[in-house]
Amino acid sequence: GFTSFYDDVTLARAGVIEPQKYLDIVAQNVSRLLQNAGRFKQSAAESSFDAWTKFYKQDASATNNIVSYYTKGGIIALGLDLLLRKQSNEQVNLDTLMQLLWKHYGVDEKGTPDDVIQNLCTTHFGIDVSKYLNRVVYGTDDVELASLVSEMGVNYAVRARVSGEDKGGASSLPAIKNQLGATLKPATFGLTVMQVFEGLAAMKAGVLLNDVIIGLDGHIVNAQKLQRLLDNAQTSQVELTLIRDGRLLTLPLEVTEARKEMAYFEITGEEKLNQ
Repeated sequence: GFTSFYDDVTLARAGVIEPQKYLDIVAQNVSRLLQNAGRFKQSAAESSFDAWTKFYKQDASATNNIVSYYTKGGIIALGLDLLLRKQSNEQVNLDTLMQLLWKHYGVDEKGTPDDVIQNLCTTHFGIDVSKYLNRVVYGTDDVELASLVSEMGVNYAVRARVSGEDKGGASSLPAIKNQLGATLKPATFGLTVMQVFEGLAAMKAGVLLNDVIIGLDGHIVNAQKLQRLLDNAQTSQVELTLIRDGRLLTLPLEVTEARKEMAYFEITGEEKLNQ
């Protein structure tokens, strides 16, 4: 996860990308995490420990059951960097911590104890980060980005998606009103279900992986028309028509308000951000 953080922030530091572009990349990572119900079931520490049996053997239900230690780890690293800056009045940051890790362990290729981050921060910075790490690394809490990024002149917010292809970040396009809750891929006829997200309309209706959606309320649909019909639904329930294993099925689908799971950042203080 720390490498994921540096992958992105190094581009901004080197001037390869503008600050807003960097924030959009972070927002896309956060958005990916917000869509991931598995983040409430598996901690980042557990994801790392179980990498070879779960993370690298994912199926279509993975987003509902596990969390990526790369994606969440990058956000955790960002949060730790901002926390260290805040607690030290900008005297230390994640770079300082990484230098200490290299000096005390990397140079001589020593193994690191499980509590190495907490110990180094306490011993060398006088900063206790154990509560933060217990919540977001060993627990399943989200990183509290809003309060942390405000210290660097940035506002954090969330919005509903604008389309099925929306990855997050700032957008001027109108958001969808209602949400199916599934990833769809155009088929020869209809839309093939690639993923079904926990807690949303599709899963509640009993939509399954590899179903082919062909209609809504008697209308043949493509992705755009399906969304348009959902957004303009006049009732609390509509009829979803699909093909499953050669059978034509009609399922009652609850019209569900779109989740605000797309993150974005707005720069409110250019000078503070550049520091």
